[in-house]
Amino acid sequence: MSRPRDPAIDRVVREAVLDLLAEGGYARATIDAVAARASIKRPAIYRRFPNRTAMVTAAVKDAFASAPLEVVETDDARRDLVRTLKSAIAQLTKIQIPA
Repeated sequence: MSRPRDPAIDRVVREAVLDLLAEGGYARATIDAVAARASIKRPAIYRRFPNRTAMVTAAVKDAFASAPLEVVETDDARRDLVRTLKSAIAQLTKIQIPA
């Protein structure tokens, strides 16, 4: 029987990913950089995610989940999409990334 994962590690990984994305985009959010920022070893990340893409995707998905979008549908699909994307950008810029 395996030991349960520590939710504190999940949290510091997510925070490190979001910090690094904010500082330098996807190129900056490497497994090594996240491990260093979170003060954990790389295997702790690889136990949770098979690769960097999965790690970043999970962090961004969690960030969106904490800031749900308001979607309004009208008869103008283009305007609806633009409005939704602007809402997403606004929500992401409001997300508080812990220091």
